[in-house]
Amino acid sequence: MEQQKKTIDSLEKDFNRIKEEKRLKEQQLQETKSRKIDEQKFLEQIYGQLFKDRLKGKKLAIIETSEPKVTENITHYLEMAGAEIVYTMSLKQNVLSDGLDNIVQVLAEEDQEGFNAIKDTGILEFCGIYEVPVDLFIVIRNDENSNTLTMASKFAEFKKAVALVQSSEVKRLDPKQIKNLVYIEDIDSIIGIYRLASFIMNQNGFSQ
Repeated sequence: MEQQKKTIDSLEKDFNRIKEEKRLKEQQLQETKSRKIDEQKFLEQIYGQLFKDRLKGKKLAIIETSEPKVTENITHYLEMAGAEIVYTMSLKQNVLSDGLDNIVQVLAEEDQEGFNAIKDTGILEFCGIYEVPVDLFIVIRNDENSNTLTMASKFAEFKKAVALVQSSEVKRLDPKQIKNLVYIEDIDSIIGIYRLASFIMNQNGFSQ
């Protein structure tokens, strides 16, 4: 009985120690989350000051290959920094590789006739002015099954600056280094927006 009591006392001490360690870790986690929220709010507050007119003169196109989810948020921040969103485009369905190649070629070469032909097929929703040349393409990856990496890589092959971006809800890619292309995760956070704006601001250094 004495041995059992010692064993129980030891187990109780271990349990209390583990419970206290768990409490401290949860407290640290909450403090980290709270600090992160405060940092995000601060970055949002100073974004307009840091990037005011820094993207002025940049003409951008935004392309989504599935249901639009984050275009509006991206547009808001880029326009706040002075960028011009020439057009937004959303493909209504996953397009096969040959179709993507054709779309990218038409957009990269600013082929008005080819664009009209694609638009007439009804596979995309378009808003904006196609005739204006674009400095940089933003391809949004909304789900893991879309061919966005293929599309972004094709733009880079045409020596067009391109940003492949995705929200935090989508599984991370591991793309190889491709000239003229940047891959940005967490575009639904202010950190992702900062990275995108910085890339656009400095993209003149890429070959055109």
